[in-house]
Formats: sequence, C-alpha cells, structure tokens
Amino acid sequence: MRWVENEIKIAYDTEADVLYVTCATPEHTDYIEHSEDVILRLDSDTNRLVGITIIDFSQQIGNTNLGLSIRR
Repeated sequence: MRWVENEIKIAYDTEADVLYVTCATPEHTDYIEHSEDVILRLDSDTNRLVGITIIDFSQQIGNTNLGLSIRR
C-alpha cells in the first residue's frame, strides 16, 4: 500500500491514548483491523492507505526498543 499524499498529519489523544496518522481525508473510508490495537484506514474509491490509528499507543510504543517516551 502507498500513501495518497505527501503531507502527513499526526495527532495524539492523551485522554484516549490513541495516535492518529493521516495523509489524506477522503469522503469515504474503509477500515481494516490490522491487529487488536492497529486500524488501517483506506480510501473507499482507490483502496489506498490514507491513515493509521493506534489504540493504547503508549503501551504499544512501550513494547518496542525505540527509545521514545510519551509524555502525559
């Protein structure tokens, strides 16, 4: 899958601990549950990847060795 546009927007909801990564905002999207906590958003017309939602982001990033920390 390829990103639709070059501009990527990232938003983090601290209350819900959800990270949203979006590269386009099509009128209609389809959703694929990649895993329990990762949702892929696809443009319904082109089937191209337009966003990713990561639920329980601080836990997900805590399970890696990236050396990143999430401030709350």
